[in-house]
Amino acid sequence: MPIQTSNACGVNSHMWISDTAMCRLSDQSQIRQWLNTQKLVDLVRLGSFFPDSGYVANHAYGELTHWSPFINTYIESLKNKYQGVFDGTSAKEDIAFLFGVAAHGFEDELFDTIFLRRSLEIENTDQDLADPGVDYLLTSQGKTHIKPAFYFPMESVIEAIRATNTEVEQSNISLGMNRAYLATALVTAPMAAANLAQPYYDSMPWVASHFDDFAIPGSLNQEPYFVGQLFESIWLQLKGEWKAEQGFIGSVPAEGQLLESAGLIADRTVSFIFSLGMYEPTIREHLKIEDEMGQEIEYELAFNRWSNGNDYSRVIQVLITTPLIAGRGYQFKFLPGIRWVNGSVLDVEKNFFFYARCEMGATEERCMPRVIEEGVKGGAQRGCLVTMEEEMVQIAQMDMGVDQALLDVALVQDQLVQDASVIEKDMHLMDISVRVEDLGMTEKHQGCMQKNHGGTLGMMVVLFLIYVLNMFVLRQCNRMVDIDKI
Repeated sequence: MPIQTSNACGVNSHMWISDTAMCRLSDQSQIRQWLNTQKLVDLVRLGSFFPDSGYVANHAYGELTHWSPFINTYIESLKNKYQGVFDGTSAKEDIAFLFGVAAHGFEDELFDTIFLRRSLEIENTDQDLADPGVDYLLTSQGKTHIKPAFYFPMESVIEAIRATNTEVEQSNISLGMNRAYLATALVTAPMAAANLAQPYYDSMPWVASHFDDFAIPGSLNQEPYFVGQLFESIWLQLKGEWKAEQGFIGSVPAEGQLLESAGLIADRTVSFIFSLGMYEPTIREHLKIEDEMGQEIEYELAFNRWSNGNDYSRVIQVLITTPLIAGRGYQFKFLPGIRWVNGSVLDVEKNFFFYARCEMGATEERCMPRVIEEGVKGGAQRGCLVTMEEEMVQIAQMDMGVDQALLDVALVQDQLVQDASVIEKDMHLMDISVRVEDLGMTEKHQGCMQKNHGGTLGMMVVLFLIYVLNMFVLRQCNRMVDIDKI
């Protein structure tokens, strides 16, 4: 049985987006001040692929945890647990993991709704091709080197899932997270990633050239700005300081940039992005567009890619159907009465103002597009916010029986054997560090060396190392004791 691939823009892509979002938090951000240990950074990273682990475990928590209603339940669960006191270690760990989980589905909504609608229009590339392809391209080009410590607050996320009347056991999550984590290791093995990525340069050339282009709406490199705003919004919600008008976190194009009146439908569309789900029927009733002369403008409205029109969207798209007049200003008015997933109702008018692109050669100030700085990128193993030195927490062995541990090693072996083209050409086995908690003591074990091997010799070496890994895991599992957090 091969490891299943999960939906969305790929687990490594999710970790990279969330990591870059942390790097781009403002210097004044309160979150930035306490998200300063490797352990907390890694918890955000792990949370960023948690929802897809439910798919590979074939469990309902996978779909559930992608969406805004669950994130709202998760926030309320932690508010009740900590009663406004979030300065302890346990609270910070829970919040960091929540950030990652919330980021995942949000990132999917941005990528699927904004980027993929554009790629469909340009080269007919959709999710089934772009999701794995982007992950392989990102890793094969050396843009991410993230291997987070495998440690996360199991109890809190189970409580949040069960609060939605969804049955889940620790064994379900252990299985999903093991498989998803091992899948990330397979993809990030350098030569394996290169071989996996190669076909996508031909099958989706535009996506391959622009998936991390900061200038392209919804790209991996543009998403982190909005994800950082999502983190800030969640922090305010946890503290009870969030206000309904703070659900708006931006637009594409950004306010002050220019509206297009020609070209792709994607270029003529304005996307609005929210930090929590906005109830779709209330948007239809409370969105109005006027030009600067006060004339009402007609438009078409679309919600997130997977919406049924009666749900909660964190992304909506507006296409003006009235011809735009070059250089004229247009105001998008979100009127009081719009309802958020947490039950709050917008009680003030929220406006966004744009100018239509001017005629060629125009020099008026309104015709000059606003320039937005790209910002730093994440992807390094050491988190860019890490300022506190600490003993590095290595990959934690999951709290599971020997049979489950061997099952997951067998899954890796099965995947490697099936992908003969990768093995025969080259195989890089990643360094594996295992943390074993034994009577409260932590031991570190540095595993397989990273080397290149080719042809039949490479196959023999790979199978030998897998045999060694089997024996290693068996020995470690026999030494395991129960742990409260994994």
